[in-house]
Amino acid sequence: MNSKEAYLHHLVITCDNESVKRLLENGDININVRDEKGNHVIHKATKKRNVELLKLLLEAGANINSVNFELNSALHVAIENHAVDCVKLLLEKNIIVNIINSKEESELIIALKLSEVFRREKDEIIKLLSNFEAYDLKMELSGRKNYLHYACWKGNHFLATKLITEYPELHARDYLNDYPIHFAVWCGHNSVANLMFERIPKLNINLLGAYNWTMLLWAASRTQLATIELLVSKGANCNFKRKD
Repeated sequence: MNSKEAYLHHLVITCDNESVKRLLENGDININVRDEKGNHVIHKATKKRNVELLKLLLEAGANINSVNFELNSALHVAIENHAVDCVKLLLEKNIIVNIINSKEESELIIALKLSEVFRREKDEIIKLLSNFEAYDLKMELSGRKNYLHYACWKGNHFLATKLITEYPELHARDYLNDYPIHFAVWCGHNSVANLMFERIPKLNINLLGAYNWTMLLWAASRTQLATIELLVSKGANCNFKRKD
């Protein structure tokens, strides 16, 4: 990275849009140079949630599909920083999606893990991703999990509803033999657990998961009293014994 390229990175970090524009107009600069962490200028613009600067960089030839050394695209970074407008712009420009980074997290997994402090942005990003035509909602994730496992784990009713309605086959075992509903009851997400019972005909209330534990055992292990009450009301076997 030469001095002019380093200056460009500095201007992006400081959100000096006008100076970036003037520097790019002068030409003779490689806009796609990485820094020491592999970040391109569009990674830094999205981290700052600066959608106008992101647009300017893309129009000047920044590679929208570039990834850093952690295999994060600008979309990963935008989501991590709850930058809704940047997410919208990147999707409008047809950025490549379904990218798994070095932490084994896709764009949608990062969105599901966003803090509830940013609930409005989180919900909007999840809707944008799940409705994006190129997004593969059925892809197999680490540990043979799928997005229904994650939706149940994080208690995201919107995504869980969409997935179980459109792709009921996603209610399947992961590597440890847990079904998505096991994650819902373990975390006490009763509305999502109820959703699974409503949408899956003849769902076994004593369905075994990891370690041959039933849903009731998982709920009891976390002292999820409301969940225990829900499961018992649906006929869970309170006298079940594990077969090790």
